[in-house]
Amino acid sequence: MDESFYSVESASEKLGVHSRTVLRFIRDGKLKAAKVGRQWRIRREDLMEFAGEPQEERKAAASSVVDLPVSGKEEASRYETLVMASLNSRGNSGMDSNHRVDCLYNSEERTLRFVLWGSLSFMKDFFTLIDRY
Repeated sequence: MDESFYSVESASEKLGVHSRTVLRFIRDGKLKAAKVGRQWRIRREDLMEFAGEPQEERKAAASSVVDLPVSGKEEASRYETLVMASLNSRGNSGMDSNHRVDCLYNSEERTLRFVLWGSLSFMKDFFTLIDRY
């Protein structure tokens, strides 16, 4: 949660009204504010709500590292191509576009490492895909 605060002057600029109007909104209980010393402070969330601006919806995100055993570099390349093509072909249907997948082949351990970051639904889709193979 963003804990930014506005002064009466900066809130009036943001709303496009005179500072006395902002003080009247506070006095009338229309705009939430807290008095700090002799000045009023208005939380960003309260100002955005008052202005009718939609609040940004925040969703949970997750990260994960998955090591997939493979017989060699060729099999690792096939898995990487399969997984990346499957995830790319889904577009934004059912998943948000704010995700990341990195792949790394470890020849000593003969594993293909997937490093993932994204929404919980993206993670679910990835694990379902990997579980099939």
